[in-house]
Amino acid sequence: MNLEVVGIIITHTHFDHIVGLGDLTKSYPEATVYVTLDDLPGLFSPVLNLSEMFDTSVGSYVCEQPKKMKALFYDNDYDLDGIKFRVLPERGHSKGSVMLDFYEDEIIFIGEILQGDRADRVVPNLSDTLNIIEDNIRMIFKNYKSSYRVFPSHFEVDFSLGDIIKYNIRVQRILAMKN
Repeated sequence: MNLEVVGIIITHTHFDHIVGLGDLTKSYPEATVYVTLDDLPGLFSPVLNLSEMFDTSVGSYVCEQPKKMKALFYDNDYDLDGIKFRVLPERGHSKGSVMLDFYEDEIIFIGEILQGDRADRVVPNLSDTLNIIEDNIRMIFKNYKSSYRVFPSHFEVDFSLGDIIKYNIRVQRILAMKN
């Protein structure tokens, strides 16, 4: 099957999520890069993308200006060559970080809210403030069916929100707490 890359969606501009962007845009010059306006400056600032803070193999990282760019807006629906999704604010990980709800397929790319390779070991990303993490977790589990498939940003996994509810004690405790 030949697939054509028509878009590259940036969930947030921390360097570990954008470091390959230059190579991708060279390999797929007709692909549009999508990023929120709040996170756009992180493409071009080692301070905002955090590469300046870490001893990385790429040093202080700055992206080349992509040929084609479009803004992502929170709570908007998009159709990217027949793939429909909604952009949700993640609030906390970076100024403009987002989650992606592929509602027709019941898949949520949950970004940095939860990280882990198994439903029972998925944990909140503790780099964010705890109340923002907990609010995001409550929002996800309140608004989405348990059959939704979950994809955290740093792992190749395949489990559902229902699997997390069933097996994850930390998430169960967060959901049991009152706001």
